[in-house]
Amino acid sequence: MGQMWCLVAIVADTMLDRVMGFSKARKRMFMRIEKYSREVVYVGKVATAKDAPDSLIRDLVYLLYRSGSANPEVTSVLSAYRLTPAEFPDSMLDAHARRLYGPGTDVLKSLSTALQDELNQLKDKLDIVERGIEPDLAELSSIAGALERLANTLVMLDLNQLGTMARGEVAKLRTWEEENRLPEDDELYKLADSVLGIEDAVMQIVVRGITSETDALAGGQRTREESLYLHEATYVVADEAKSALTLAKRAITAFIESDYDKLHLANLPTTLHSIWGGLHMLNDPGAASVLERVAASIQERLLDAREAPQAQVLEALADALTSLEYYIESVGRREDRNADLLKLAESSLEDVGL
Repeated sequence: MGQMWCLVAIVADTMLDRVMGFSKARKRMFMRIEKYSREVVYVGKVATAKDAPDSLIRDLVYLLYRSGSANPEVTSVLSAYRLTPAEFPDSMLDAHARRLYGPGTDVLKSLSTALQDELNQLKDKLDIVERGIEPDLAELSSIAGALERLANTLVMLDLNQLGTMARGEVAKLRTWEEENRLPEDDELYKLADSVLGIEDAVMQIVVRGITSETDALAGGQRTREESLYLHEATYVVADEAKSALTLAKRAITAFIESDYDKLHLANLPTTLHSIWGGLHMLNDPGAASVLERVAASIQERLLDAREAPQAQVLEALADALTSLEYYIESVGRREDRNADLLKLAESSLEDVGL
């Protein structure tokens, strides 16, 4: 029984340390342990001579495994059973279980939309203050009131970190109002950043649900990958790039069909250069470099050349544009970018000396 009591002590400490919940199964397990402690009290030394049941030992070890704890005593026990802490700890499973029993997608969408409407009104008011159009200190009171109502709603939804952030900004607004002054540019930008941070989290309620993950987006804890603004910007850039590449292919086709009338290509270098800038903003210098080569080739071999272009050059440009188009489609869908498509575009250009 000694092994079991040692395990009980470690499990109890771990459950307290990791704030693990008490399900019915876990309560029943501790009721079994209580039965053995009663036997020690009422029966005496004879009760300690028993062997602890394997099922109880297994349940205790499983709790250590599920805890996700990296404490030395926990890892020591788990290594003896050839185990490592679970990849998905108990806290994560609990959070996702609550999401399964939480409000449905339709409710979350409606809630997110309603909160975004309030935030849009708030941003409009901040925009007026920032532009300095008829500055009015009463506007600060209005913004503070709207932000306070939003904070109360967030706290009611158990998004306490977001609510605290909103209330912090309310306190600043009340201070500016008491000091009878408008905020400085830096102060206003920090307020706007907080409002955008709350909006980012509110938009993600639909995806993440009302969870600690959503609440953790408060206070600059968001990464680039989590920003919905960045995702939206990526979609816009990818969409514009696809449209421009389609336009480029049509322009080259019209150029050929019109017996090489260069008017069809007049705007292409400028259009492709705008995509080049967008790809650099998305931190994709490889695609931007290929596009730059395509634009330069169109300028040199089609627009500046006095003679009709060779068929191989036109085919190489068409292949490069098509490869880029497929590559940018994966960017818009947030899939892994296929570098082989860029290599294919480069080899098409190199084959004809572009």
